[in-house]
Amino acid sequence: ILALAEASPLLLGVNFFEFQSRYDRRGQAGWGMFDPALPLGDDMLGADGFGTETGPGSSSVKDMAFFGKHLRVPCLRPTRDIFTHKSLAQIVAAAYGGPMLDEKQLCTLNPMKELTDSGGFDRIWMAVNATSMSLFIARVVEHMGGNVLRGVPLSFAKDYVSETATFAALVSALQKQPSWAAWSKKPACVVDRDELKDNVISAVKLACDSGKVECNAIPNDCRKSIWDQASWVFGSYYHNMSRQSSTPLEALSHCYFNGAA
Repeated sequence: ILALAEASPLLLGVNFFEFQSRYDRRGQAGWGMFDPALPLGDDMLGADGFGTETGPGSSSVKDMAFFGKHLRVPCLRPTRDIFTHKSLAQIVAAAYGGPMLDEKQLCTLNPMKELTDSGGFDRIWMAVNATSMSLFIARVVEHMGGNVLRGVPLSFAKDYVSETATFAALVSALQKQPSWAAWSKKPACVVDRDELKDNVISAVKLACDSGKVECNAIPNDCRKSIWDQASWVFGSYYHNMSRQSSTPLEALSHCYFNGAA
């Protein structure tokens, strides 16, 4: 098409519609080269009780002054072509013969805080950094009921920063329970031990106040620290919500507690 445009005065060119996916207009959610990493709601547990909202979902936001107003602006992350799994932005840039922006500069990545879902995976994947991916994978393992013993092998992590790597492929590989991690028989929503203690306490209080967890029933073995209490509360909350939900819930995408899990 571009060759035809250059050869004919009748065709000026083509454009790609559109730059960013829209979630305020029905039917345009998957059209953009970039997705807004929507911020979580004010509720500690999020709109559905676990820290996710309609849309991509992420805690990655930046502050911006705009004509006297203070706005919270979501980061952008590249979307992927459903057939090749390549970044749409890279594909469009290559088609037009133009330079590609450095996707690693879209927002500062934090593999310890991205949601453990396909959106979070894509944000880490676009950095093409095996070390960051290994940290993200360790959190996915924990959400699946595992405990990484000596770190995620970089040889394993490198497979998931390749051009066609996907979150589904990662989950499938981890479901085989690789030997570099110890695995629980009944995994569910564990606390993030790198989170600030005050944030964990707030998340536990909110879960207990919701009436969906009987916090008076916390076993003595789980009362030794706030971290042990939080894992019991978060896991119980998740299991109770799973039983009440009409559709299956996944700990990877429904266990966040505003970063406390």
